[in-house]
Amino acid sequence: WYYMAARLGFPSGMNHLGLLLFEGKIDYQGNPHTKVETPEEVDLRYNKAKHWFLKGIKLEHAGCHFNLARIYEGGYGAPKSEEKAMYHYECALNHGHIDAQ
Repeated sequence: WYYMAARLGFPSGMNHLGLLLFEGKIDYQGNPHTKVETPEEVDLRYNKAKHWFLKGIKLEHAGCHFNLARIYEGGYGAPKSEEKAMYHYECALNHGHIDAQ
């Protein structure tokens, strides 16, 4: 359902799909996570999560900003960048995301 909602342009669907990928609950192909991933598969999964967060950001979704900040803060599928992480945490906060404080 999240994939369908994301594909239809719903930012909350984009955020939830990105979270499922980021947290490893589904693999980079969208299947339930049932096996040990190779490092390449982990990178693909993080990159897909980042893709959906970036799409949600274009629609000003606070959760997408927050989760993209987590990606940059930890260097998950992107080079670590405290500057980018802080920018997205601030955007999330400005859009009302309470955990961004």
